[in-house]
Amino acid sequence: MKRALLLVGVWLTVVCATMDAQSPLVLDSASQIVHPNTVNVYGFAFPDFQLQLGDNVYYDFGAALQLSSTDQPFTTNSFFQSTNVNFPNALYYKDGFININQNYGFYADGYMRQTGTGFYEVGMNKDVTDRFGLGAMSGNEADSLIVPAQVIAYSTPRTILPYPCTMGTSWTTNYRSVANANITVNAFGLHNVPLTVVTNWWIKDSVVAWGEATVPIVGNQSSKAYPILVSQRSSVRQDSLYLGGQPAPDAFVTAFGGSQGELTKTYRYWSFRADEPNYLFVFNYASDSTYTATPSFFVSDRVDIANGVNDEPSTIASSANPNPATNDVRLHFQKPNDAPWSLEIYSTLGERVHTQMISAGYGDVDCPVSVAGFNSGAYMAVVRDQNQRVVSKSSFVVSH
Repeated sequence: MKRALLLVGVWLTVVCATMDAQSPLVLDSASQIVHPNTVNVYGFAFPDFQLQLGDNVYYDFGAALQLSSTDQPFTTNSFFQSTNVNFPNALYYKDGFININQNYGFYADGYMRQTGTGFYEVGMNKDVTDRFGLGAMSGNEADSLIVPAQVIAYSTPRTILPYPCTMGTSWTTNYRSVANANITVNAFGLHNVPLTVVTNWWIKDSVVAWGEATVPIVGNQSSKAYPILVSQRSSVRQDSLYLGGQPAPDAFVTAFGGSQGELTKTYRYWSFRADEPNYLFVFNYASDSTYTATPSFFVSDRVDIANGVNDEPSTIASSANPNPATNDVRLHFQKPNDAPWSLEIYSTLGERVHTQMISAGYGDVDCPVSVAGFNSGAYMAVVRDQNQRVVSKSSFVVSH
């Protein structure tokens, strides 16, 4: 099926077709290994557009949309390895925004963790103190809002993806976050009074489509077709304010620019693929529960180019010997260039237990790894190229 789309004054066509029968993608801790990376995110405005759902769908956004070398990203998403003692064995992204009301909020780093049962967001960390003047709101320049550095641990982890995840998988997450501040508003008799912002979330996801998708790449190129799952997500957020541990009076909440227990609802389609924590594309329908109003459309650029433009390998045969291993294991594979690559080893729980650089040049590579300190069990060795793409995987067993 073809649908005409108006984008920046030009008629385009997005092909949403049904492909020949295949099997839906299954994501688990082996296929969805998450890792530090950086992607640029580009945004597009669509007219009324309803995404085709179901089995074996092909979304050819790479052919329908273009990104020139002068187009600027809407934002940049980066995942870093956590060194925060409050969130060990995690990745984090910088500068997630937390609203206090319509006019004020603060930035904090969000922390995510992968286990054998899923990929989760577990909390946020604010490492600096912010001070906001409230004079524009209250008319008194002495009024202020101070948000100290703090750890915001979720009441229960938010499930981004459960494992295994495939067509028809559904999951819900209900969790609460609590952010603390101090507020001074002389008109209400408040002088450095503790202000608590309690946010409750109810999020429901259902995988409603599977197939393949391309997305545009800077330089007016298309990505290769990626196997994907598409999740339909509905989110309900409730914000409540407390002063000195008690619910804030309605008059204060109204003056502060909100309402007690205010609800915000959002509706989106998210696409997930293997070996990548960032989405491939997102349709954001804002508050439209019918998923039909004009959406915002976002794509990430951490993708491979189609049609052989990128001559780096997508997969390379590798082997691990001896297997099982006791003290050392050697990873063997062919390397097609002299660029620095990297090796990561993961347990069956998705925990990264070892990393090292591969500086060997073109040709046969024999990479030794000491496993004497590993627990007995099964492991996955993942080789990444200079662009952080997974080019090889091999499994082995450690037996002591």
